[in-house]
Amino acid sequence: MCTRGVFQLRKLSLYFCDFGGSSQGVRSALTSEELKKFMSINPHIEYNFIVKRNHHPFVTGAYLNGYLKDIPLRSIPETDVIEVFQSLRNQLGRKPYEASGPRVYHPIKSIQGKWMPNMFNTYPRA
Repeated sequence: MCTRGVFQLRKLSLYFCDFGGSSQGVRSALTSEELKKFMSINPHIEYNFIVKRNHHPFVTGAYLNGYLKDIPLRSIPETDVIEVFQSLRNQLGRKPYEASGPRVYHPIKSIQGKWMPNMFNTYPRA
């Protein structure tokens, strides 16, 4: 997602194993045309591909505000790897806001009446 026309994702770091079975989808995604297209569409992102032996693959997204987000990529196909990259690019990089305070209940009932599940149902059409 972009704020004021600026995408918030600055850096993608992809960690994978060069021989492990859980990294097979990541290795095939690295040689795919979809990744090349994604990288050409998003030149503002810095890409790091790091071999980390004997570990499951994961991706780390670094955002403008300093927030880091890690997503595991264990045993997923190459199309899902690109979808994870797009998902990280489309996020703002901050934790979602939580609603604070208690729910509001009012002692005065509605003048429209009590809501019922079949309130707007009319006679069935033939």
